[in-house]
Amino acid sequence: MTETARVLLVATVLASSGFGVYVWRLLQIPSTEPERLIGELRFAHWMALTLAAVGGAWIGLAAGRQTQVLSGIDLTLAIAMVLTAAFTLQRDVRGALTILSIAFLTHAIIDAAHRPDWMAADLAPRWFTLGCAAYNLYLSALCYLVQRR
Repeated sequence: MTETARVLLVATVLASSGFGVYVWRLLQIPSTEPERLIGELRFAHWMALTLAAVGGAWIGLAAGRQTQVLSGIDLTLAIAMVLTAAFTLQRDVRGALTILSIAFLTHAIIDAAHRPDWMAADLAPRWFTLGCAAYNLYLSALCYLVQRR
């Protein structure tokens, strides 16, 4: 395991734990309380920032492998994720969380599609694409839990 993989693993575990604890605590607040709406808004903003960061990571991967035939598709999809994240900042909380849930789910599917004969398989290491898919699926589930009240 490389040092980069270790750092990414630790960062992912810490971020996932933090988001999970935040959502668990948020769901303990009655939905009629103003603190709940404030917490949901803060969570939606954090998820938008996270979606933009995930998209940015793939922009970097695609830019670093310009010779890869399908890297242009990855670059376009990553930019779409960043724009989606920016768009959610102007939406109401439930709408933003719904869009974010769908965006993370979509990105998980795209990550899983990075296999031979589908998308650019060697754009990133296999452990990275699978880990990113699992992380995105987890974040999609958290967004869904919060928005369903």
